[in-house]
Amino acid sequence: MVIVRQYNELAPFRKAGQLAPEWKPARAWRRTVVYNRAGDSDGSAQRGDVTLAGDPQADAPNMFTERMLLRRAPQEIKLMWKGSRRDFLATGSGVLAAAGLGLPARAGVVQKAGRQDQSIEVMNPQGRVPLSFIIDDSTCLVNMGHFCTPQFAEAWPTRDVYKKPWKKWPREIPDAFVREFGEWCSEHGVKGKYSVVPNPACVGWLDRELPGWSRRELLESLRLVRDLLLPNWDIHPEMITHTRVIDLKTGRPMEEISPATMENSDPRVKKSVDHLAAYLAYALKILKNCELPCEGITTPGGFGNLVKSELSLAVQQSVRDV
Repeated sequence: MVIVRQYNELAPFRKAGQLAPEWKPARAWRRTVVYNRAGDSDGSAQRGDVTLAGDPQADAPNMFTERMLLRRAPQEIKLMWKGSRRDFLATGSGVLAAAGLGLPARAGVVQKAGRQDQSIEVMNPQGRVPLSFIIDDSTCLVNMGHFCTPQFAEAWPTRDVYKKPWKKWPREIPDAFVREFGEWCSEHGVKGKYSVVPNPACVGWLDRELPGWSRRELLESLRLVRDLLLPNWDIHPEMITHTRVIDLKTGRPMEEISPATMENSDPRVKKSVDHLAAYLAYALKILKNCELPCEGITTPGGFGNLVKSELSLAVQQSVRDV
């Protein structure tokens, strides 16, 4: 017996309203799954937009062999994805990517290696090259350049890069600038990663107080990040201070001031996964208190360069736990 099942791979996306209106049902990719099993009689059944000849679920699917075929409707296909990155992942991007966009993982099944079907064109989303805008060293209100530079100069006194007139630089990145930037990005569909340093250059704690700014100013700045940036940007802590290493037992910077106590070059010796995870979790918890959910970590400078294998496990552990 041969059981053939066909269904529209893009049905979930059409139902979610995430395909352009010009996308017609007849212009969909279809996936055909062929089950081969000898000795059974044919049957048929209807299940919504899925047409079955026989039922592999009822007929011991572990006894079937499965091979995947892709075919394309004769009309030209142009996919216009309108959902967000999170929508794409949540509604089955793996199926769409494999079956709808002709990725190499399936290419060997539908055509011979080294030969390209000239009737198929693989297009970028919205016909444009996808980019992700990564913004580092950012936080709320505090101009990290103004406050970080003297701390870096103290730890690396021979580096000319830190011998700059930092006192003349503004101490604040105003929310008006962040709002203008965020609104422009929203208008033009710009998305990416935006760092929020939890204790920027040891100035203050975003979930408590930020000396030099009122409590109201701090709360409004956090609200701006939540309301304007969070929908389109992944928020990451860029460690705890981006400058001095914090003693987790006291919450204060390490007494010694040297490259060994700066986050940009920490740790200088091997550290365990649990040690690193505790440090990362400390930063994540502060942003969680600020109602800023994080799905990752940004490391400042050379943080973790000596413990890369432990660092990757620590990131997974800390993000999961927090």
